[in-house]
Amino acid sequence: MPIRPIDMQVLLPKIARLDQNKPAIVHRDQNTLQMAQNEQAKQLQMDKNRVIDTSKSEATSLKRDRERDKKEKKKQKQEDLESKTSGKHLDIKV
Repeated sequence: MPIRPIDMQVLLPKIARLDQNKPAIVHRDQNTLQMAQNEQAKQLQMDKNRVIDTSKSEATSLKRDRERDKKEKKKQKQEDLESKTSGKHLDIKV
């Protein structure tokens, strides 16, 4: 079945359009892959920042806890010293 001239006139423009669409399909796949990689990189960076921010806040709260513990120990020590020294000497006036 030979190709008639009228069929050639219809087929040639269609072939040209198909050739133009093929690179677009290839680029679309590459673009999709690139966008997915970019999103993954952004998510990874956000996760790292979240961990760093949490570490900073934990360090601050740990520092406050240590300071509070030191104050409590100092206060307890002072109370212990006061309780040990009171009552050892008795002053009596006649």
